[in-house]
Amino acid sequence: MTAPADARALEGDVRKRLLELAHVGRSRDHWTRPTGLCELPRSVTDFTGHGTQLPRVGELMHAKSLPGVGTVGLITGSAGLGKTTSAVRAAHAVRPSFPDGVLFLDLLGMSQRPLATGEALRQLLRALGVADRAMPGHARERADPWYRCC
Repeated sequence: MTAPADARALEGDVRKRLLELAHVGRSRDHWTRPTGLCELPRSVTDFTGHGTQLPRVGELMHAKSLPGVGTVGLITGSAGLGKTTSAVRAAHAVRPSFPDGVLFLDLLGMSQRPLATGEALRQLLRALGVADRAMPGHARERADPWYRCC
């Protein structure tokens, strides 16, 4: 939480209180997947500070200027500013627009061991029903069925 506090130039008691609340606040298990592989994590209940961004996601999703064209959104910023939390919150908000399902993949980008491409593709293919015995062995081979199905 120091990055958001720095970004908002919080000082003194306000900064101290925010950091204290963050330290004793929600536990790290809020990213736990509810039941299956690649499902959306639970949305956090104490989400704040990104209110202007969420309506924009809905606007992008339902833009009528480009019917039949997919939309890609990109969330950027420094580590610890809430990019993943924003994306998960937005995904929950637009979830009803995807009755066939959604996929979530934590690439562990800030960890010392980010998720390898082959493992990411394995998780996605398994979530789409590819059995382990039918799973291609190498990342390049796993990419082919992914491109065919999606």
